[in-house]
Amino acid sequence: MIKGYEYNPANRDPWVFVPREPAAFGHLIVISGKHYRDISDAGLLDDPKYLKKILVLINKLTIKLKRLRRDGKKCERVYVSTLCETENFHLHFHLIPRFEDDPQGFAFLFRTELEAARWLLENETSESKNPDGYKRTKETESLTAHNHNLLSTNRWARSNDERKHVIQEIKKSVEAIL
Repeated sequence: MIKGYEYNPANRDPWVFVPREPAAFGHLIVISGKHYRDISDAGLLDDPKYLKKILVLINKLTIKLKRLRRDGKKCERVYVSTLCETENFHLHFHLIPRFEDDPQGFAFLFRTELEAARWLLENETSESKNPDGYKRTKETESLTAHNHNLLSTNRWARSNDERKHVIQEIKKSVEAIL
């Protein structure tokens, strides 16, 4: 855990730690001290002061993370994401620093996903870890091959009319649930 942001069951404040499998230098996780399944948890809306406390902490940490330097490069941005895919974790946010010359967007996120997957934990071996890495890279190769096929058959680029149609469909669908 990060000094000054330790878990305290008495006050249930959010707490911060470096993950067991950091995806990038400076990667932090901010965990809600109260149990919320994910950002859509209705209980979180009923506790706006607590939500604000989490967001203020994330803001302060991202400002401080921008002071980091790695290999002579400064941190330019901090990606903030919530990836609550397991049932037993509280709502948590990943803060992933991006340094000068890092790839942008999802290419960067995919690289960090693979970097996190490379770390060996206590009961793992290279032999047990490699199949997971192979599976993840095969999935990516499959997606890349699919897009390469679309490019080679000139079906990859989508028309502006199709883009406008998709935007309208998204807008209608979102407005229908609001």
